[in-house]
Amino acid sequence: MPYQIGDLVFTGQATSQTLSGNIADVMVGDKYIYVAYQNLNTVYVYNKNPDGTIGSYVRSRNWVSNDSYITYICASGNSVPYGYAVFTENGQDYIVGWSSSHSLLFMWTIRQSDQAVVGRVQYNAPTSMAGYGRGGWDGGQYVWFWNRNDYGLYKWDLNNKTEAMVRTCTIAGSGYSLDSSYTGSGLYVAGDKAYWGSGSNETDGLLGCFDVNTGALVGSKMTYSNLPSFGVTAINGAAGCIQPNPTQPSIAYYFTFGTTLKTLFLTTLDVANTTIPTMAHGNDIEIQFDITSDLRGNSTSATFRALINGTELNSFAPLLPLPVTNNSVTVPISLMNIGANTLTLELKDNYGGINRKVFTITVTNDQPSIVTSVSSATTHKENVVFEATVTDEPTDLMTYRVLLNDVPLDDWTVSGYNSPLVVRRSFRSDQLNMGANEVKIEVKDNFKTNTTIVSGQSTITKLNKKPVVDVVMKGNTLYMDFNDPDGDQVRFRVLLNGKQVLPESGYSIPFPSPTSIMYTLPKKEVITNQSNTVVVEVVDSAGDTDMWASTGALGYSGLMFKDTESNFYTTDFGTLLKYLNVGVLYAREQSGIYEITVENTLGYPVKNIKLTPIQGDLDPVSEKVEISRSNAPFSPESELLYPDSYDTGDTLKFYVRLTMNDDAVGGGNFKIKVTGNAL
Repeated sequence: MPYQIGDLVFTGQATSQTLSGNIADVMVGDKYIYVAYQNLNTVYVYNKNPDGTIGSYVRSRNWVSNDSYITYICASGNSVPYGYAVFTENGQDYIVGWSSSHSLLFMWTIRQSDQAVVGRVQYNAPTSMAGYGRGGWDGGQYVWFWNRNDYGLYKWDLNNKTEAMVRTCTIAGSGYSLDSSYTGSGLYVAGDKAYWGSGSNETDGLLGCFDVNTGALVGSKMTYSNLPSFGVTAINGAAGCIQPNPTQPSIAYYFTFGTTLKTLFLTTLDVANTTIPTMAHGNDIEIQFDITSDLRGNSTSATFRALINGTELNSFAPLLPLPVTNNSVTVPISLMNIGANTLTLELKDNYGGINRKVFTITVTNDQPSIVTSVSSATTHKENVVFEATVTDEPTDLMTYRVLLNDVPLDDWTVSGYNSPLVVRRSFRSDQLNMGANEVKIEVKDNFKTNTTIVSGQSTITKLNKKPVVDVVMKGNTLYMDFNDPDGDQVRFRVLLNGKQVLPESGYSIPFPSPTSIMYTLPKKEVITNQSNTVVVEVVDSAGDTDMWASTGALGYSGLMFKDTESNFYTTDFGTLLKYLNVGVLYAREQSGIYEITVENTLGYPVKNIKLTPIQGDLDPVSEKVEISRSNAPFSPESELLYPDSYDTGDTLKFYVRLTMNDDAVGGGNFKIKVTGNAL
């Protein structure tokens, strides 16, 4: 059975070799493998076989004698390493280490002709390195260090060596004792996980795995007791460490502080000929790939399963001989989120080892695009049609609503509409305000969790000249002139003291403009001789209004009798206010002559005013009521007729007396009646 720690899956042993001297570190170069014997005072150089195993012996080097600064990255002659790593650029090997006495990295070229370290250069580091740290190359862009000064995990960018080192996390548990003597290299980072073991002479664990971003220990440390599960016998009990090969991840090196080195196999299944879209939107996607194995691997068959965001798309099928070609999986769009989605291919070999290949599929969502227009940018009373053309990705179902001056005309549509969506809405002029009106459409594409509202708008400018009302008030009669500069029909209403009196409700029927109307306020609604408020409102066909208002005292409306002191004898309803008192008369007596004024308060002109005495309680022969146009001479007439026109406010005077003869015996009340013809 394979053994897995983090993402590394161990499946067996490739070789077991006996080397010269006690092994402290195994560092992989381009053509050579460098084996540190106790420390960097003695480094054995071996040829590297194509499969990554150690080949023939070349020579030994004392890197301390090449440059004493080596002692800053690994103490001379003892078991205290600080942190260092071998890496390769363009076929040239280098060693870089973090100084224990400086806030510096020191880097040397490993000369190809004799493997001496030469050409030291230095780069800034955030602090110095503590003893028993670790360094290692990831086989690509970065050299990594674990510094026991602060337990921080750092990476150094080989493409930007002068840039500051980046601290990715603090390793939990102070490294869980994986900080022992002799071994200063072997830190290996792959994906989001960092791996290293204890010192080669220590028993604290062959390999540990830590999360690069959080520093947490992933699972448990690998120990010698796990070796038999994949067919490997421990070299020296619990002691030793394992160092993965950064350039050939199908193998790792297992050794103790002795001469034995075992090369271990790891599962190295890979994918090839992939058709995996990096972008998606509304449709399910098909992925295709082949499963292959690294040439240095020992897997013979494989199967797979796929997961999207952790949800299984298929289960493992029976194993098939490698390579396993023409694999395909459907990834439902319903299982993906807007943004980055993680597609995981788990590749399982005949040992049961599982390699995970992770891909990112980004689900995109373009917002709808809206183009709006109106049939006319201006209007007076004509209807205007608003039109919006909305385009979006074909699979999206859009909903929308239309707003006028930010007020929704309807709620969001229930049904969804595909692109292109064309929305038309007609507006009457009376729906629009004077001036600029904004017609807006708001659209949502409702794709997954997207709630963004996109809007488009057009402006309709309503052009209208307001109607005009002109009122002249004569008495209680209104002379109303209505006009509209645009020639619109007009409607009106009249309110007296807040109560509508014309028409009974709403506005009048439409009248052509201009128009004039005379209207006398109803007597029963007038508060006589007190303050009254009269309001006349007019509205045109475009919905614009004008208003006339007046507040003041209103008197009686009619042909009113007044005395010489302008006091009324009756109200306009005929209610008695005062008598014309002629006193006591006896037979054969004649009263004095009394002047009475008639005033037109109707509010409109009248003619043919006729005054007629009504005897009432008095005898028409012996107690005669006489009226005259003048008092000197007083010329009695049975009635008085005034054919002229009398406008509002005009007055006329006449005179009254009573004449008694011998038969006068009674007394009582009499009346005078006035009539006239309205013009």
